[in-house]
Amino acid sequence: PRPPPPPTSNHHHHHPLSVHSESNSKVVGFVLIGLGNALSFAPEYFFLRQVYFQCGRLRKPLGGKETVAASAPTTAEAAEPPKGSFGEAWVTWFRHSGGVPVVTVSYALLYFTALSPHGVVLLAFLAGQGVSPAMISLFTASGAAAGVVGVTVFEYAITCAGIRTASFIYVAGEAVAVVIAGFSFSAAVAAADAGGESMGSASMSTLSVFMLAVVVSRVGLYGFDVGVLELQQRQVDEKDRNAVGAVENSMTSAGTLLIMALSMDTTTPESFVHIVWASAVSVCFAAVLFGMYLRLWHEHEHSHPLGTEDSHAHTTQQRRMLVESTGSKHVHMHFAVGTMTHRLTQ
Repeated sequence: PRPPPPPTSNHHHHHPLSVHSESNSKVVGFVLIGLGNALSFAPEYFFLRQVYFQCGRLRKPLGGKETVAASAPTTAEAAEPPKGSFGEAWVTWFRHSGGVPVVTVSYALLYFTALSPHGVVLLAFLAGQGVSPAMISLFTASGAAAGVVGVTVFEYAITCAGIRTASFIYVAGEAVAVVIAGFSFSAAVAAADAGGESMGSASMSTLSVFMLAVVVSRVGLYGFDVGVLELQQRQVDEKDRNAVGAVENSMTSAGTLLIMALSMDTTTPESFVHIVWASAVSVCFAAVLFGMYLRLWHEHEHSHPLGTEDSHAHTTQQRRMLVESTGSKHVHMHFAVGTMTHRLTQ
């Protein structure tokens, strides 16, 4: 009998050498990425060292004493218990003046999002939908570059509009970008359903608009991050910064954990679209909250006649400003009603 004909299957048979070469290339790539990560610590150390030597207060021992007039607590402050526990930190944060809790919640809401070019949730979904590794790498790198642009331009925005208005423009811009991303993603899902293919092949043009909008949103996020940090440096009392910072970190970590937990069962575009829109709503709510903060808490400068410095509460840095400034001037943050009353009585 004749031998059977060779199989006519369309399956490709990889040569063992080609498989071995592909495996080696992956190992080399992984090693190069790890080496680059290790080398990045050198410039990081250099910049942190420059900051350390340029800021004298960083080199000051924790037990160092400042001028008595600037640092001595009032009678009410001296009677306060130390903020040693996590529960006391929450109380300190909630009772803090100047709209600090509103700013903190607004900032923390930005962490309840999957719309991040370097977030594992979005990157894993895009890879599962057939988006090429090259496109994903470009997406991630563009997000980092957008962050650099956002921080750089923010300095000029502060000069033109002030720290508070500039911060609102940035977070509002981020909200607009993620809403565009939401509509683009919905359109990409519809195109994939109509074509019966994965999003990476059936709707790449629409998906590219989605990825571009996410990248643009990073400009607003990183600028707003700098603005919030500056506002907290002004408003949060130095003695309460650890407590407020601990609460803020717990909120941001909770937002990240929650979005990852909700994404565990979202393996299809039809289910992931809900995560996308939940992220967009969270960012929009953050912008609304920060806008409310600007309307309800007003900032103004005033002076104290000699002997009236204790007429109302001051933070540690405000007391220092009273001592160092001519005419005992300092900047105060007041609730809107209190600001209008203050202006009417001037």
